[in-house]
Amino acid sequence: MDRPHLETLRIIRRITADGILTLEEVWDLAGFLNENREARNQWPGNVLWPTMQSVFDDGVVDEEEMSVLGSMLSEICLQASNMSDLGLTTYIRKRSRQVREPEAQSNAA
Repeated sequence: MDRPHLETLRIIRRITADGILTLEEVWDLAGFLNENREARNQWPGNVLWPTMQSVFDDGVVDEEEMSVLGSMLSEICLQASNMSDLGLTTYIRKRSRQVREPEAQSNAA
């Protein structure tokens, strides 16, 4: 397999992060692939594109088609996780909370 299209993988990761696939996310991915020939011709877009064309062919996205797309996206994430050095760093933001000791109050007489 040639080097994957990283922007497509980033979009797929964003879409699958919460484990819920929405119609809006599917439309966003379709729009991205529609506007980006390189993404369509490179893995994973070259796998997704024919299926997405079929899904949108009749203008209606039903539950079965959403399920198929969800499975495909999950499989792509699984395959990508087994690849090394993709440069897809996952950023985890940590909120740091400073614990402050109560300031000693001096009772000067």
